[in-house]
Amino acid sequence: MVPAGKRCAEAGAGLGLPVESERGTLRGMQGLNSEELARLSPEERLALIGQLWDSLRDTEVQLPEAQQAELSRRLSSLDQDRTQAVTWEQLRAELVVFTPPARAELVDAQDWYEAKHPVPRDAFSRRS
Repeated sequence: MVPAGKRCAEAGAGLGLPVESERGTLRGMQGLNSEELARLSPEERLALIGQLWDSLRDTEVQLPEAQQAELSRRLSSLDQDRTQAVTWEQLRAELVVFTPPARAELVDAQDWYEAKHPVPRDAFSRRS
């Protein structure tokens, strides 16, 4: 797999966008004004965004205090949360269980549909 930074740099270079120099700065940025940026295709703008994103270092951008606190809270509860996780199969089994009101609504919807579009009576599965 190609790292995201390399992918973005290759995409940007292929589109004629400025690429990362040896010093880590984007060459050619001084030549792009807002009108020129607006003329770039969506793919070119996304490649440029990718280059800018990949140029950021963790030490250059600090999370706001509230986001850092939330991240710390989530990381500290990660192991316990894993013990409460359910598999997709378990979740899917729970989702197909209908409450009595939901079952009644489903039957009403099936009756309405059958009245509009006659079909053989066993076309719908009416499980109790």
